[in-house]
Amino acid sequence: MSYNLPKPPRFTEVSGAKQWTIHYHNDMARVALSELLETKHLYQKVSVDPKPVANAVSETIVYPADKDAYKIWLAKQREHLKLVPATQPRLTIAGSVSQLLSTLIIDNVKLYCSNCGGREAFAPIWFADTFNSTTRGGTNGYPSTFSAGPDSNMVLIHFQCLICKTRPEILLIERDKWELKLHGRSPMETVEVPHYIPKAESRLYSDGVIAFDSGKTLAALFYLRSFLEQFARRVTGTTEKLRGDELMEKYNEGLPSPQRDWMPSLRDAYEKISIPIHSATDDVATFNDMKAKVDKHFEIRKVHEISEKPPEKPNDKTEEKDSTEHSSPKPDAETASNLGT
Repeated sequence: MSYNLPKPPRFTEVSGAKQWTIHYHNDMARVALSELLETKHLYQKVSVDPKPVANAVSETIVYPADKDAYKIWLAKQREHLKLVPATQPRLTIAGSVSQLLSTLIIDNVKLYCSNCGGREAFAPIWFADTFNSTTRGGTNGYPSTFSAGPDSNMVLIHFQCLICKTRPEILLIERDKWELKLHGRSPMETVEVPHYIPKAESRLYSDGVIAFDSGKTLAALFYLRSFLEQFARRVTGTTEKLRGDELMEKYNEGLPSPQRDWMPSLRDAYEKISIPIHSATDDVATFNDMKAKVDKHFEIRKVHEISEKPPEKPNDKTEEKDSTEHSSPKPDAETASNLGT
């Protein structure tokens, strides 16, 4: 995670150094959480490096005694970093002085809304640290002796689209020290597919991207190949059993010239994707390369407005009529009698 840390002021009291450190630790965690939710996928993570904050503050503390006190406090802060989820900074008041507390701030985020059909702003409408609830004793029927410790959280957040305000997206995030990991979501993630991908088969394309982003490359390859196969079946009007290479050749032959000669071949992509599938290999390079070629192929189809309409099948009644019209006329009774003699 990249973060632009400002230069701290000169500190003549250690309390100011502590508050400055807590403020930017909180803000770095806030930015990391937003990055995780907006750019990462299931089972992916974002890491925060808190060292630049401590290094910058240490250089601006004026008095040596305060520097020593800051180092001792910082060691305890790192070992017992309790980030409590909240939607705004938390404060504690000691006498007439307010002090910041360590907080995992949950902001509004941009997520894909399947109801609105695009990325929209989502607000946190409910959240809970489930580790904290478990540590307090679990349920009455199933008491727990588990203790997560101050450097761990398991945060369940309900985000609701601010446009349609329908069913919320539920996400499960684990914090392990300075790592934030996306462990679950309901409903399953929907990826916004490019506009040139056919809608009829877009679900397979989307599932392939989700599987790849979740580390399931073999499943992603299967989804991508299924996407090609189902698209080829639809546009060629193929319903009978046909081998994949034969189907893709049939599709290739139906492409208009000259686009067919210079656009990436789906037949070649199908064959290359099949190799790691048959060997059950998580081939990341093949997925990335073939997905790029598939994207280019469909982008060209969109630009040149190549029709997805399947070829028309001949009408049985028309064939029967044409056959009747071209057959020899039936002789009348007198002609038949003469022929018989």
